[in-house]
Amino acid sequence: MLAKSQGRRAKEIAIRRRKLAKLWRRLRTLRRTRQRPWKRDTLLHKLGAAHKAAGRAWRFVKITLPKARQPVNRDPFKFEWLKDKLQAAQERDGHYLRRMMVLLAAIACLGVPRPPGGFAQPAVSGASAGQSAERRDVELREGGIICGPTLARRLAVVFTGHGFAEGGEVILNELGKHKGNGSFFLTGDFLTNPRFKPLVQRIVREGHYLGPHSDKHVLYCPWDGPKKTLVTHAEFRADLESNLGKIERFGIPRRQIRYFLPPYEYYNQEIVDWAKELGLTLVNYTPARARMRITPARRRRTSSPHRPSSTASLPGRSRTQTV
Repeated sequence: MLAKSQGRRAKEIAIRRRKLAKLWRRLRTLRRTRQRPWKRDTLLHKLGAAHKAAGRAWRFVKITLPKARQPVNRDPFKFEWLKDKLQAAQERDGHYLRRMMVLLAAIACLGVPRPPGGFAQPAVSGASAGQSAERRDVELREGGIICGPTLARRLAVVFTGHGFAEGGEVILNELGKHKGNGSFFLTGDFLTNPRFKPLVQRIVREGHYLGPHSDKHVLYCPWDGPKKTLVTHAEFRADLESNLGKIERFGIPRRQIRYFLPPYEYYNQEIVDWAKELGLTLVNYTPARARMRITPARRRRTSSPHRPSSTASLPGRSRTQTV
């Protein structure tokens, strides 16, 4: 089963284009003729840094390096686009349920149970606000939780929604089929969209976690350079309070809304502190760093393409998807 979101496709293409443009500028700078040419080892070192910054965008460029003891200049050092590979990637952009099915199968194999009587959103008091981020069994990045406890074989499956909801019903059907719960972080615009109201009501009715994702899906930090906060404290608070108020309209008491996943999954320590003032613990996905195969018979981890991510709504690793 496969679904495609045009909104997700546009987002993935925009992110890739930005990384490719930055990589291309960097390669052109490295190729520039210099009065004192670099040694080959110096070039390799700088290419390694460019590779790290480009991430997956690196695979769309073919680079020809100078041979050992050969001068570094425009002739032996060349690069070009891998257009066929780039076109194939663009055709796959926006497809998300195929990967979601892998996660749902993992839920079934790892035995993530639906708590008896449905899943109630945990309550939080002012005294306990932010205590989840202080636990020693969670992993933090810039103050936000990016991985829950890994001792238990449980997955935290996360979904975010703003302007699109393709596949939402299918996702809920599959979660119910596998007796698992998900965490849905939705913006205020999503919650007030009349077309999405039945979906949100079903999320609440079936006991999934419903949390804030900002009201207007604002960008908190610039994509490039230092992560300087782009919004004021008052703007952040007003936006998130509006999002929380719209969640409460679906019958979720404010004291039961504990976790917050930032828009664009992008934040800094200041955003974490501001969220804590509102009684919210900031969570985010676990960056890709491991590969796992689910073997039902033994339930053991080996190697296979699996990109984990995580939230605190359930212990362990998870993956974030856009509804």
